[in-house]
Order: sequence, then structure tokens, then C-alpha cells
Amino acid sequence: MVGREPPPRCLVRLVLMGMGLGWYGGIGSACAVLQTLDLAKSRPEQVILMPFLLRHLSPEALTGVVLVGVSVSGGLLGSVCSMCADRAGLKASCAISLTTLVFANMLVALVPTYLIGLLVAAVGNAALPPILNALFTCQFDDERRTETMVTYFYVSQNMSFVLATGVAGVQPFWAGYVENAVFSLSSLALLRAEWGHLKDVSDAVTNSSAPPGLGCSDARVVGFAILCVFGLMFEALFGQFLGGAFLVFAKEEVGPIGAFHVPPQWFLSLNGLIDLAIAPLITWVHGRMPAVRFHLKLRLGFVMMALGFGIMGATTRLASAGGVSPMIVAAATLLISVGELHYRPVMLAAIPAEMPPDMIGLFNSIYFIISGVGDVITGGGVPYYKAVGAEDFFAALVALATTGFVGLQLAAPGLEHRFRAAASCQSRPLAMAALAGPIQ
Repeated sequence: MVGREPPPRCLVRLVLMGMGLGWYGGIGSACAVLQTLDLAKSRPEQVILMPFLLRHLSPEALTGVVLVGVSVSGGLLGSVCSMCADRAGLKASCAISLTTLVFANMLVALVPTYLIGLLVAAVGNAALPPILNALFTCQFDDERRTETMVTYFYVSQNMSFVLATGVAGVQPFWAGYVENAVFSLSSLALLRAEWGHLKDVSDAVTNSSAPPGLGCSDARVVGFAILCVFGLMFEALFGQFLGGAFLVFAKEEVGPIGAFHVPPQWFLSLNGLIDLAIAPLITWVHGRMPAVRFHLKLRLGFVMMALGFGIMGATTRLASAGGVSPMIVAAATLLISVGELHYRPVMLAAIPAEMPPDMIGLFNSIYFIISGVGDVITGGGVPYYKAVGAEDFFAALVALATTGFVGLQLAAPGLEHRFRAAASCQSRPLAMAALAGPIQ
């Protein structure tokens, strides 16, 4: 099976598992804060540990402390587990993570074990994404096909996330976690059904076209570290769109369409819809341009971010008393979505193309940890926005995006050299695809 792509049925089932991953994130984002606050105010005596915590904290403070504490501790434990996935095998690690999520979400759905379930779910939610992404990407040997399929994989997760956040608003909190458990169990069944068809780390290692193993003083480690720095910058930028700062802007500064005020969350839904609509076009264009290096696509991601945030900043300055036009914000959302698709899927595809196949899980985990740090930085966006105002806030984001573009522009020759130096004559890393010409 080495060197052969799994059958289409197998890839479809992996995409369905990815959609389940998006659903977990959507339910968690939509429910965790509100449910924790509701339980702390209405029936804390029914939740294990909550009465003790409320002796020292207000319900609002408890909500923040619990969610941050659970995210950090669970995230660290989950990240450690995912970093060991290469040794245990990606398929086995994925199965363990899904099993953990089945039990964790049932614990969250039950009021007495709510806080315990949140911690266990945080472990599973931190471990599963890098493992599942690594498992998906190691199914392909051609780097351009990897990038195309990863883009669809990523977009499918976004769409599932959007659907989950919409459904979460019209159902009880516990129902969302039961759905998570059902989807986790279904994903486990899909994984088991395709177990024999899926390639694992051991298959990738024996593939002659794979990048060479990691040696002492390997230049790729330096290159990967450089990419992580820019990844941190990008996640901090994109998080301002997905997080509270943009939602505050959309609520306070965006004017109505006639008498109708567009809900801020709709712009996030628009982002998911745009991703779905333009992903085929972007992958088609990239497929027709084999000379485009992966770091050029990353630079385009920063450019699109700068343009999107720049439009919002400029229109805020020029807006009349009626506020910023929703159509202008929608146009900025389009640019930001294009930037997103030029960065996140490209990075996920670059890792298996450039790094040793027996360490894909490790490097995916490291990159997801870096992304998590970017999410933490995002938390400072709202107070900074309130302190400086919309115009200066977006100017700062444009400056950060421009810095990312210029930095990558300067680092590009060094990145190409570092990944080229480690490549054997049999390997075809993503940064060198153009030198070899189109793949027949």
C-alpha cells in the first residue's frame, strides 16, 4: 500500500471525521461560557467542585478562571499526548482521542460532572486536531495534491463549525454535548471501518519519495522554527477577526441595512461560506501554477489580511454617523477569507511535505501549540480595541500583517535553502517543487 493513495471512499470518511472535529469546536465555542455562567448562577450546588470555587470567586470570575484553567491544563496534557502520536501510530492515537471525547462529552452533558467533563474534553480536543490532520496529510505523496485535499478538509471543518454554532443557539446546552459524543463515536466507527486502507507513520517512513529523516543540526528545524514565528503572528491576526475585537466592532460600528442590523456573528458565518465557495477556485489556480513556492502563498496570506483590516480601518475613519456599511465589512471579510486559505491549509500541507515522515505528528502538534499561543494573544484584542479605538486598532493589525509579509519576504531565501539542504535526491519537498517542474 505504500505510495498508493487510499480509495476515495476512505478519504470521504476522513473528511466526515474532520467535520465532526469542526462540530466539537462550534459547540464548545457557543456553549461553554454561557453554560458555565448559567450553572454558577442558577444551580451551583449540583455541580461537583463549583460550590467550593464560588466561595472565592464571583460567577463571572469563576467562568473565566474555569475556562482558562481547563483550556491551559487540558491543552498541555492533550498536546503532550499528540506529540507522542508518532510512536504510538496516528491511527491508534486518533482512536484513543475519539474514545476520550465520547466519554468526556457525556460527562459534560451531565450537570454533576460538568467541570470534570470540561477538563477531560479539553485533553481530547487538544490532542485530536493535530493527530487527525497528520493522519489525513500522510495519505498523499504528491505535495500539490496534499495541499488541495487539505484545503477541502479545512473548509469542511469550517462549515461544520458554522452549522454547530447556529444549532447551538436553538437547543439545550446538554444536547450539543450529546451530539459531540455521537459524532465522536461515529468518527471512531468510520476510522475502524477504514483501518486497513489508511496509511500510517510507518508506511510514510518506508516511502522512497518521502523527505529524509531528521539528522543532527538539521537545517529544517531552523526553517520550521522560523515558520512557527510567522504562524504565531498570523494566528494572532486572524484571531482578531474570529474573536471578540471584531465582534465588538461589528456590533458598535457597523450600520444597518435599512432598519435591519446585521448580527455580528453573521460575518463569521459569511467567512465559512466564502471559504466553501472560493476553495475550489484557489486550489485550481494553485494547481495551474506549480512554480509558486509555499512561502509565497504564506506571504499572500499576510497581504490579504493587511488589505482586509485596512479597509475596515479606513472606512471607520471615513464613516458617517450612520456607521460603516455592512457591504464594506463583507468585502473585507472576503479578503480575510482569501488570506486564511493562503495560510492555514498551506502550512498544514507544508509540514508533511518538508519534515520527516516519522515525525509528522510531532511537528503538527508543535504548530498547533503555537497556534494556541496565538489564540491566547488574541484575548488582549478587546481591551486594546477599547483603549485605542477602531481606527488605531485596525492600523496596528495592518502594521502587524505588513511586518509578517516583509519578514517572510526576507526569510524566503533562507527557508528555501534550509529545506533544500536536507532534501535527498529522491525527495521532492514543497519548496523545491518548482525546480522539478510539473508533476506528470
